Amino acid sequence: MRRIFRANANRQQNSQGFTLIEILAIAPVIILVLAGIIGLIINLTGSSMVTSAKSQLQSDVLTALDRIEADVRLSTTLEGTTSSYVRIHSLATSDNPYSPTRRLIQKSDCGVAWGAVAIADAKTYTTEYFQSGSELKRKTMYDGSCPSATDRIWQLDGAVETIIDTSTVLNFNVCKINDGTLKVSLGVTKTVAGENIQYSSQRLVKSINVPVNGTAGASCP
Repeated sequence: MRRIFRANANRQQNSQGFTLIEILAIAPVIILVLAGIIGLIINLTGSSMVTSAKSQLQSDVLTALDRIEADVRLSTTLEGTTSSYVRIHSLATSDNPYSPTRRLIQKSDCGVAWGAVAIADAKTYTTEYFQSGSELKRKTMYDGSCPSATDRIWQLDGAVETIIDTSTVLNFNVCKINDGTLKVSLGVTKTVAGENIQYSSQRLVKSINVPVNGTAGASCP
């Protein structure tokens, strides 16, 4: 009887776990399965990142073009353009130019004009859009000195904003069409998850205040 119990105990011990040979045989299969699962997760994550980046890139480009169009539309003078630069002049205001409560600023003392004021007597400021490396920047400056006027003028003097700053390659081009309209082209390329993505668009913009022939700068080919 003891021999039978001992034989059963030995049989149970031998049936628990895997032998070294069995482990060595199955390990490559497990490694291949895990590698496939990890690779699938990486691919899905990379695809999600690329899709999200493409959407964000499109939004950045269109938002920048909207910003340029809004500034050009309200400008009083389109001073000039180059292949990657545009400078415009606009009327300074006491509030957002699109606000119904905004007032013009007097050129003589930089004070708020509470009554009617001629355009020639109104304060103006300059807006520049230019490419700096792979960044698109916007700068505003008062035309002429205006000390201690920051509490009265909504636009900031000497303010530099980075409109697009996440690109690997940025192409910003501005040219003039014969009727005084500007054609603004903007293209951005960046690398996400090892893949190059790009988006480009262009916009025809024109001021509601500038005469047809009042635009200086390079004409479109």
